[in-house]
Amino acid sequence: MNSAIEFHDSVFQELRKEGASIQVVIDGYVFKSEGIPAVDLSTGWNQTTLFRLSDASFEGKPPGKGMWIGNGSLVLEGKPHNDLLPLPFEHSGKTELNLEFIDGTSLRVRGSSVKAVLTGEATFIEDIPWTKAK
Repeated sequence: MNSAIEFHDSVFQELRKEGASIQVVIDGYVFKSEGIPAVDLSTGWNQTTLFRLSDASFEGKPPGKGMWIGNGSLVLEGKPHNDLLPLPFEHSGKTELNLEFIDGTSLRVRGSSVKAVLTGEATFIEDIPWTKAK
């Protein structure tokens, strides 16, 4: 099963500093599909997603637990990947995780690499009616 997180409709849980790394924990809105998530026949799930950035720093004040994400992107080597990211995901090189929250605040985490993985049990939310069967 293929998965992809949609930053929009996901919920920030916490930012953790672990030595030179920063881990961002999100309750992600995750598309799951046998094909391409959010394109081919897909379902929507809630699942914890961990983003670990190495040699990392952040700008902005992390919001409180439970803040909805209005928009987000992962910028790799200067190229943005907006709102939808396949999981699991790994990249070595200049990385920037940008999250904009529904209260108007934002958080930017920069690092030399990123690894994003799903963890824990997924909870079914919905069938995605606008996706299509192959």
